[in-house]
Amino acid sequence: EYCHSGSLGALLRGGNRFSEDELREIASCCLIGLHYLHCCNVIHRVMNLSYCYRLGHQTGESASLEKGRVKLGDFGLAVKLEEDRANRPFSIAGTLWYMAPEVLDGLTQVKSDVWSLGITLIELADRRNPFAGCKIDMVLCI
Repeated sequence: EYCHSGSLGALLRGGNRFSEDELREIASCCLIGLHYLHCCNVIHRVMNLSYCYRLGHQTGESASLEKGRVKLGDFGLAVKLEEDRANRPFSIAGTLWYMAPEVLDGLTQVKSDVWSLGITLIELADRRNPFAGCKIDMVLCI
C-alpha cells in the first residue's frame, strides 16, 4: 500500500509534533503490525521512524493522523524464525540507536522489535532520540 504522506521520520524532520493521542494511535497501529508479524514468526529487525508510514494528507488540517492509518514497511531485513524457536542468532542489522541489548549480543528475538518501537515512540514524543549525543561505546554498554 502506497503511503503518500511518507515516513514518521520525515514528518518529524519536517517539524511536525505529535500529540499524546497521536502517539497512542501510532503505538497501537505499530503494535498491531508487530503482533501480526510475530504471529507469523517474522521479526522486522529494523523498526524505527523511517519504516513507519502514515497514510493521509500532507497539508492543512488534514495533516493530523487518520485513525488506524500508520503502517509498518520495508521488510528487506526481516527474517522468518523456525517454527520451534522463539529466537535465533542472526547477523546484526539495523540502526544502533534502535537495537535491543540482545541484538548487540547477536541474538535477535521478537521482543527486540518491541524495544525498537519503544525507542521510536520516545523519539517521536521528545523529538530527539534518547541516545542522540551518546558515544557508541556508551550505547553498547546498555
